[in-house]
Amino acid sequence: MNKAVKTFALSAMSVALLSGCILDDKYDDGSTGGDSGGTTIGNIVKLYGDNSDTRFQLQIVDRDGNISDVQASGDAESLNIRTSPVGEWQAQGEGSVLVSVTENQSATIRTASGVPLDLTVPFTKGTLQFFIRPLAKTQDGQKVFVSLPRKSGQEAVVDITSAFNSYVGSKQPQQVKIDLACFDVESSSSMIPFALVSESNVNFELGNTRLRANTDHEAHIVPCTNDAIVINEPVAEIFQRNRPDADSDWDFGNGFPANPHVSAWANKGADPTRTMPGGFGPNGGGVGANFNNDAGTEPGVNGGLRINVNQGDIYDFSQYMEAGILSFDIDVISEAQNHPGTIDLRFETPTGISSSMTYRIEDLSVGTGEFTRIDVPVKEFFTRADGRVDVEVLQNVLRLVIQPTPVKEGEFLNGLNFRINNMQMEMYPAI
Repeated sequence: MNKAVKTFALSAMSVALLSGCILDDKYDDGSTGGDSGGTTIGNIVKLYGDNSDTRFQLQIVDRDGNISDVQASGDAESLNIRTSPVGEWQAQGEGSVLVSVTENQSATIRTASGVPLDLTVPFTKGTLQFFIRPLAKTQDGQKVFVSLPRKSGQEAVVDITSAFNSYVGSKQPQQVKIDLACFDVESSSSMIPFALVSESNVNFELGNTRLRANTDHEAHIVPCTNDAIVINEPVAEIFQRNRPDADSDWDFGNGFPANPHVSAWANKGADPTRTMPGGFGPNGGGVGANFNNDAGTEPGVNGGLRINVNQGDIYDFSQYMEAGILSFDIDVISEAQNHPGTIDLRFETPTGISSSMTYRIEDLSVGTGEFTRIDVPVKEFFTRADGRVDVEVLQNVLRLVIQPTPVKEGEFLNGLNFRINNMQMEMYPAI
């Protein structure tokens, strides 16, 4: 049986309520949270959640602009938006709430103070953070965004639609972090430091909302803008050779593809026979990597195939997180003597952004001369060991890398020969 496993072990995790789920909050609470007096705010401001600052009230705003306070029970309702408590809400104080927006119109949930407050301290290199668990994706073309008011009357907006959709189906609430510098608002006299707007119908859980100073360097921060191309097709082809409907085959002259999307690489050597694994090119259908050459016989050499996106583009795979797969065919023609015969896959990003998790394919048949189909859930690439969805990587896909599991210095890949074909992203259920 073909088996695909991650290269890390997932620890057992329980699904926590949003009110008690703080994945990385190691800060000493230097805020004035819970204190109802004064106008100066400290390093951490608990806008909503357990032991929140009483100067802030959770509110909903319906399609017509009517404002309603969320009651102590967690309930509120006004035209096309309502909230209700999640789990043991009353027993835990201000816990998470389920937010429902209906009637295919816009609505907002926000925190507001009765008087202007000086938020200069938490806005200093700070982030807005909250936990969210969407129950379904947004409707096509509809956005979810965070909006903060400016003195000019205009709104400063950060679109989190991609992150929102990528969290659907997650086993645990996800923490959203937004650099407060994205908003460029006047922080010395703020009354609405958090407002989450949906343009149409959504259902999500929300909790533990706060401002935190000096956290703009932390990992997993949602980008201020997302310029990536959102791939949103039921079937998105990545690589296929010798298609019946193809205009012509690619030219693999001298073992190198004319198609710029596919290339080979190795970590050592300057000449082509080493930087490009031997035999790279068409191999009975598909494209292969054959390490029976100088690259394979040099100790410690690792390499494989790269499938790149269109030049100048970056891809966003958030739509495939709920129920998408990476599907492809692989044929291991021969294996290296001291190699386990496993193949690793990962998505890479531009310089400065970490890559996805590595997924390992094990127990592959060797020498059958036939392709074996492999299906890998997309969420396995972009979900970290702690259960966090890595939005920064998910929204910045540059290429897919397929390679034999790396060997150590003194070990060899000589003898390993494999080919792949019919690689595509598939969305289930199709949309």
